[in-house]
Amino acid sequence: MGREIDWALFEKAVDITASAVRGAMGTENSQPPKYVGDVFREVWTALKEASADVREHGHIRPPAALRGTGYPGAKKLGRGAGYIYPHDDPRGFEENYLPEELRGKTYYRPSGSGEEGDDDGD
Repeated sequence: MGREIDWALFEKAVDITASAVRGAMGTENSQPPKYVGDVFREVWTALKEASADVREHGHIRPPAALRGTGYPGAKKLGRGAGYIYPHDDPRGFEENYLPEELRGKTYYRPSGSGEEGDDDGD
């Protein structure tokens, strides 16, 4: 069985991360670019949605293609089989390795603000 998730500790970690991001933006001494706030909101929303899915579905094992291969017997268990490394083969960028329960989910949805609007995937 997997470890029980301490949700209070998880929420505290998210709050600490948010505080660190705000500090890194220099909100005390300067005005951050508008898109930094947008990106932060998008990341926060993605974390909240992913957390809700973890609560709903519990611990879902990653597919065999993503499981570790650095031990004896991994190949026999099918670990790493079918994985396409996207930087060697562009088809790898199109693969969907999410478990069945989460297929079709998108957690991070960029607003197109700042440099994200200029990103064409290259």
